[in-house]
Amino acid sequence: MNPVAETIRIDVPRDLVERLARQGADVEKITRDTLTREAKKADLQELRRLAEEASMILQKVPDEAKVEAIRKSRDQHYKPS
Repeated sequence: MNPVAETIRIDVPRDLVERLARQGADVEKITRDTLTREAKKADLQELRRLAEEASMILQKVPDEAKVEAIRKSRDQHYKPS
């Protein structure tokens, strides 16, 4: 278990808990996995939003300026030894 953990309390319909218990389901694991999946989904949505925002900004930069920046960066990073 992660030493930096948060305890949560949720109200779940009794019949749902009973159905899961009959099936031997690990409710704690299901809950943890679902929360992890939803957090990853939220992260991806935020990254997509930021990528779209960056794209809109880059569209305003003239193509020649982009090419020059790439060449300058390449020259700085790949100098022959």
